[in-house]
Order: sequence, then structure tokens, then C-alpha cells
Amino acid sequence: MRILVDLDGVIGDIDKAFIEVWKERYPDAPAPEPGTRKEFYIGHEFGDDAGEKAYDIFREKGFFRHTPLMPDAKDALQKMITAGHEVYIVTSAGNDIPYAASDKYQWIDNNFGREWVDRLVITRSKHVVSGDVLIDDKPEVKNHDKANWEHIIFDASYNRHIKNKRRLGWSNWKEVLFP
Repeated sequence: MRILVDLDGVIGDIDKAFIEVWKERYPDAPAPEPGTRKEFYIGHEFGDDAGEKAYDIFREKGFFRHTPLMPDAKDALQKMITAGHEVYIVTSAGNDIPYAASDKYQWIDNNFGREWVDRLVITRSKHVVSGDVLIDDKPEVKNHDKANWEHIIFDASYNRHIKNKRRLGWSNWKEVLFP
């Protein structure tokens, strides 16, 4: 099986990284607590001015490079490889986030090792990457109807309204992928 896995919010804990920077920089401003977000785009949780401050954090050099690893993610991906599956990390790097791509390459190298850098695909169009499944926290992946993979939702507070797709976390990945 070829398994495609999103990076941000799936193997990298983007919420934890963001909230840590936000609270350090704006200690008196409200911030969503981990696991309570209602919006996929974290900046939408804030008003206009605060929302722009939130997006500025994502645009900073080094932000993605210092995102903590999601618990059990590395172990799960390694077990998929050991079981004979092809695993690729497929992530997006927005045009308005200048350091995202280089930070993500460095993040993969630091957290998974050089051999995983060859498994990294950075694209704005995930539907063009061939696979059996895509594990992604985004409620609706753009052009998913044109893809040859099944979108499996990585469980998060902001995507629980999605009921028509399989849902996975790192504690139940085997049961969901191989029922």
C-alpha cells in the first residue's frame, strides 16, 4: 500500500508550536487551548488584527523547523515501512509562507533522518500525488475528487463535523488502515 501522510497537524504538532509562540509573544491575548480549535486555519480563530498576527507567526523563518513531533507518529510511520508499505510525507507550503518549504525539509531531516527527506513531497496540489490513502487533518483537501487516493481524516477538534470519511489517530492507525 502507498500511504501518503500530511505533515502539519498530523506528524508535526503545529498547534503546540503556534500556541507556545503566541503565548510568549502576546501573553495577555487569548489563544485557543490545544484540542479546542473550531477552524482549520488557526488565524480564523482570532479577529482581523489578531488573525494577521497569527499568520505572521507562520511566515517567520524557523517556525515549521521547530514544530514538535506528534506523539507516536514516528513510531507508526516506521512500523508502516517495516510492514512493507510505501510511505510518503505530502505537505503544502503556501506561496505566502516564504520559509515553509526549507523549514519542512530541515524538520524531516532533524526528526526522521536524511533517508526520509527522499520521502518528502511538497506540493500545493496533493491530488496529483499517487497513493492509496492520504492521511490529512484538513476537513476537505482541494481537488480530492480528482485524486486516486482515499482521504482519511486525522482526528482533530476542527474536523469532527466530517462524518463520511474514515478517521484515524496514531493510537488506532492499524485498525483504521487495515480493518
